[in-house]
Amino acid sequence: MCYSNQEIATEDSHGRRLFLSCEFNEKSGTHKYDPAIHIGNVGRLKGITAKNKTKVIDSQVFRKDTNIALLKSDFADYVCNDIEPFSAFKFQGFLGIFETIKEIIEVACPKVSICLPNLQKFFNDIDVEMPSSQRLVDVFGLVASMLEMMMQLFIVSTIRSYEEAILKEVPRYKKKLRR
Repeated sequence: MCYSNQEIATEDSHGRRLFLSCEFNEKSGTHKYDPAIHIGNVGRLKGITAKNKTKVIDSQVFRKDTNIALLKSDFADYVCNDIEPFSAFKFQGFLGIFETIKEIIEVACPKVSICLPNLQKFFNDIDVEMPSSQRLVDVFGLVASMLEMMMQLFIVSTIRSYEEAILKEVPRYKKKLRR
């Protein structure tokens, strides 16, 4: 689990909390450490009271006739909104999940260079057995493509710059055109 058992068992201001299935006796549904607490539907516990099969229980946990289970959504709201005592939780348990998500994103969306989108492919495709003169021609072709793109970017930025200047000066140019 991403949160510690102590964090999961944190009570809110109404005395409600999340419970772990391993806290209950599978046959009776009674809490192992507080016999006044019991689960409403004992059948829910079947096969999930062992430590390695533990599940979070967020409903139908009673002390006498009062439900003291905290909904998972309420727990999440308390953590997200930094409501005491949930504001002191640590998130190190989530680092593994974030790393996995990062790896999935990197595989699914490889980085692409706008200037040289196929540079890595270019280097992978250069055949070491190819004559050096052919490799040189290929490299010069790549350099020429880079220079062409740089020129296009320069032209576009220059035109854009002058376009803005012209649009700001329209009244002045209109007077000159009428003469």
